[in-house]
Amino acid sequence: GGVMKSALSYFEALSEMGVQANLKEIGEFDFTKDDYAGSAIILAHQVAIPSRYWKSIETFVSKGGKLVADGLTGYYDENAVCMLKDFPLAGLFGANITEVK
Repeated sequence: GGVMKSALSYFEALSEMGVQANLKEIGEFDFTKDDYAGSAIILAHQVAIPSRYWKSIETFVSKGGKLVADGLTGYYDENAVCMLKDFPLAGLFGANITEVK
């Protein structure tokens, strides 16, 4: 239930601040735009991030989008392979995952 609680908490907090937020499955997001200034993606405790979206998320940020990640986001890929070693999103996240307790 942690994934849904985290996503709903962000949705509730943003709504209370007057920000119109949308809950989407990542496959529903339009990664084909030329500019994402003023847009944000929140990966709320998204434990598994399929490898087919890694480049799309990086492109989103490089085109002005903001990314927020919390919890165990990116711990696994789509095959439940732990990504602690050689974390493919290290450049995007600004760090490597070294340990999870």
